[in-house]
Amino acid sequence: MKQRVTCRVLTLYQPWATAVALRLKTIETRNWGTRYRGALGIHAGKRWDKAAEAFMPREVVERAAGERGALLAVATLADVFEYATAETWKAEMGAHLCPLHYWEPGKHGWRLEEIRGIVPVPISGAMGLWNFEGEVEFMEE
Repeated sequence: MKQRVTCRVLTLYQPWATAVALRLKTIETRNWGTRYRGALGIHAGKRWDKAAEAFMPREVVERAAGERGALLAVATLADVFEYATAETWKAEMGAHLCPLHYWEPGKHGWRLEEIRGIVPVPISGAMGLWNFEGEVEFMEE
């Protein structure tokens, strides 16, 4: 059943977006923070992070290859915080999936909750946070 959704959206490189849609990645890391909290769409950009393949589960990489240029999930952006030290980054590696060498001063974690995968909606992405309003079909839980 389709449902109308209005949300802000964040475009991620693949295979990161698919990892979020599958609830394997519950913290997105950014070099910037935001005051926004609430519904957040997860969009898979057309760009691919080749380095991520080395530490991403094979099933995610295979699925992500076919999921580019589409909205994949809707989550709740519950919190945004700064990783003050490499130790705090390392302590949450199971949630953000990024190896220690990805950490640098000023990195932010965007804590995602209530992640719900959707049937991919082909759409062009954008830099920063952008708006989406339209019909989506949530995946079975």
